Amino acid sequence: MEMILLISSLILGCKNKLVDIFKILFFETYESKMSDYCTLNDQIFEFKKSNLLEIKKIWMNCLENPVKCPEIENKKIMLIMKNAYEGFISYLKN
Repeated sequence: MEMILLISSLILGCKNKLVDIFKILFFETYESKMSDYCTLNDQIFEFKKSNLLEIKKIWMNCLENPVKCPEIENKKIMLIMKNAYEGFISYLKN
């Protein structure tokens, strides 16, 4: 119940919560990942370069330590997480 309330509060006011949403995408349950993936695709976010660098650091940690990221070894989940990551990290190149 606590996670559902957290997700609900993030979705309602998430434009400045990009890092928090990625943490849920990387570290929480399947259901949470799917909800957050939809949020990442549907919302407009405000973020700084430092936010993207933090997300990059977390993603690299997941790749190096897959045991810390639930379901990352599931090909479908890995593709979803990678797609979300690459969609936002591409802003670092601009």
